[in-house]
Amino acid sequence: MEVPAPVAGKKGRLRPLSRRTGNSVRRGSRAADGPRAERRREQLGKLKLKKKEKELSQAAAGQMLSNIFEACDYEANRVPLEVLVSYTRYRRERHVLRWLVLVVLTLFLLVPVMFVTPEVQVSELNGNTGQPILQIQAASWIPIDKVTAVSGEYSLPVYEMGQGLYQVIPDRNGMVTVRVFLKNQQYTETEYLVENVDVEPPVLLSSRRNGDLLELHFQEEDGHIDYEGIYAVDIYGQTVYPVSYDESKKLVIFRYPDTNMNIFVSDEYENQLQLVLTIYEGSGRQTDR
Repeated sequence: MEVPAPVAGKKGRLRPLSRRTGNSVRRGSRAADGPRAERRREQLGKLKLKKKEKELSQAAAGQMLSNIFEACDYEANRVPLEVLVSYTRYRRERHVLRWLVLVVLTLFLLVPVMFVTPEVQVSELNGNTGQPILQIQAASWIPIDKVTAVSGEYSLPVYEMGQGLYQVIPDRNGMVTVRVFLKNQQYTETEYLVENVDVEPPVLLSSRRNGDLLELHFQEEDGHIDYEGIYAVDIYGQTVYPVSYDESKKLVIFRYPDTNMNIFVSDEYENQLQLVLTIYEGSGRQTDR
């Protein structure tokens, strides 16, 4: 590679172009990034100052404390600074320990509360009416959250009658499961067997005309038929009573009417069956509904 000769009459020296180019690029970067570079230098300076900072020795701190007391015309401190520092640490540790003991003691006292369950008693009211009412009494010093009652797969409505007093009206016989929940999500489950529910009226098995009489045969469900309370009403609004009845055969006999009439049959639980007797010319026909 040939190196060009210097020009005659001019003194000087060769400089690498790459260096000149590098200097020009570096100067341009400083000009362009002046504020950013300034902030970086300030941050670096702060970091250096932090590194240079050293913890004040207890001897120096004690001397400063004595100078402050003297400047304020106070009596000189006679307690060594080391004692004051150690006492401060002791108070801090004691304060933390006190709070820790308090938290542990609170948790220890709350643990039994989390497992408190209510006392529940279930009793039956008016059990001989065909529609019993279950009375639920719940006692607990923790507030009651809710009370539920389930018969088979069906939920029953629960009525609040007072403080800790609830009632349920079952609509079918069977096992009723009662649950009383507290605010701590604990509950007590009680089962009660219901056997006295009767909401079905008597059933008409057969009916036939026997001369000028109408014979009705019934089937009793859970309740006994109130034979003395059986009556009929004709189209003129007049009340007609049976001619006779036989409880052993569950037979009721009316005089065969000339007009239509409604027959009412009830059981001891006041479940009523209504029969509609329709009379056609020349024949008689009984229908029930």
